[in-house]
Amino acid sequence: MTKQGLLHRIFSTLGDCRVAEREPRDGQVMLSWRDRYGEGLAFASCRDISDGGIGIECLEPIPLKAVVRVHLRDNRIVRPAVIRYRAKRGAAYVLGLEFTQGVAAQTDVARDELDMATEGMTW
Repeated sequence: MTKQGLLHRIFSTLGDCRVAEREPRDGQVMLSWRDRYGEGLAFASCRDISDGGIGIECLEPIPLKAVVRVHLRDNRIVRPAVIRYRAKRGAAYVLGLEFTQGVAAQTDVARDELDMATEGMTW
């Protein structure tokens, strides 16, 4: 039995040990990172999300422990994360990412002029 097979057997016996409950979610996310080869960029499909992390399916074999930025909701929210799980499924990879900062760390990076002009206004 391989090391990965043994780990899979142990974790499947223990069950899901996540602190935050996952919610199924559809949609596209973008991942960006910097490594020894320069800047990387990949698009992925969201499988599920929680306060603590996100499960995605991606064509890129991003290495375990890589630090990435997850761009959500049309690039309006960016969350830093670490790749904690990676498994090849057909032509794609299923990745499990752990957010490294809480919800308060979300960043609004794509504000348009209407958002900025109406900020603080009451209707």
